[in-house]
Amino acid sequence: MKKNNIELEMPSKLENIKIIRDFLRKYLEIEKIGKKSSLQLISAVDELVTNVVEHAYKNKENEDNKIKFLVNKKENKVYLTIEDFGTGFIKNENNEKDPDRGMGLKIAKGMVDEFKVVNKSIGTKIEIIKELK
Repeated sequence: MKKNNIELEMPSKLENIKIIRDFLRKYLEIEKIGKKSSLQLISAVDELVTNVVEHAYKNKENEDNKIKFLVNKKENKVYLTIEDFGTGFIKNENNEKDPDRGMGLKIAKGMVDEFKVVNKSIGTKIEIIKELK
């Protein structure tokens, strides 16, 4: 873990979505992030963590199914990473991402300034950056 990074790792369970949301809310409050940016970041993270619970592990709650959450503020930017160790993105028969899926990703992407999906050999990592005005 890098200096000043705050990291949580917990089981992928519905009740843990609230814990991550509340943790982020408190972090943003301590860092004195404005209300609009805070709401956008919390909404984006909520969508992404919900996707992990619902899709990465196919709604199977198990102590081994983990969500890793990392947050860091540097100067005028907040950096967030949400990582899972699940099945990755569902592909169609042509090994392409299904165009009818991913509404949560589109919502999250629209609330931040940079959005990167990293497909890993096991799971997915999403990195987002929000510039603070």
